[in-house]
Amino acid sequence: MRKKSFIIILVMATLMLVACGDKAELYMGAAAGTDVGADTEVKETAIGTEGTETVSGSSSKQSLKEEQLACYVCGAVVMPGVYYLTEGSRKQEAVLAAGGFTEAAAQSFVNLAERVKDGEKIYIPTEDELEAGKLPVDSDFDTDAGTSAEADSGLINLNTADKNQLMTLPGIGEAKADSIIAYRDGHGGFKSPEEILEVQGIKDGIYNKIKDKVTVD
Repeated sequence: MRKKSFIIILVMATLMLVACGDKAELYMGAAAGTDVGADTEVKETAIGTEGTETVSGSSSKQSLKEEQLACYVCGAVVMPGVYYLTEGSRKQEAVLAAGGFTEAAAQSFVNLAERVKDGEKIYIPTEDELEAGKLPVDSDFDTDAGTSAEADSGLINLNTADKNQLMTLPGIGEAKADSIIAYRDGHGGFKSPEEILEVQGIKDGIYNKIKDKVTVD
């Protein structure tokens, strides 16, 4: 009787151990599943963070671009186009950004030491354009000097025009423009358009080309 009872107890104990072992395996499996899920969640979060950093980086680049000056460099340059420069940049930097001058460029026409303005168009004419007086109508040149009446008439005032304006006249290059300015400063201005013949280097041929394009009023 005691032997039978002992056997029954032993069987029950064995069954309980087996049952406990199954539960332990289940718990271990569940724990392992949780670990995998955690790893997956961490990876997804990391990807999400990288995405956020990328967007943030793009925003920073956009903000930086908005803080720069945009200028359109065209005409006799190697690579015409819109270029972004830091504030305070000179026109020389804008021309260099566009690949520099072409061989035909009138390099002294634009004041390269002048600061670039946001949204400015920098047109570099050719020597031929200057000689022929054929410059684009929409070119942005320094035209602070002169009067509104002069602009309306389309005539260049020999007494108020700056160097760049004078160089738009046929046959007037940098040297002759300097001579015109030097003459008017030394003689108190021009009394008539014909007086420009007194300027060194300006002969009848040039005067006949520009006489209908200039005034002294």
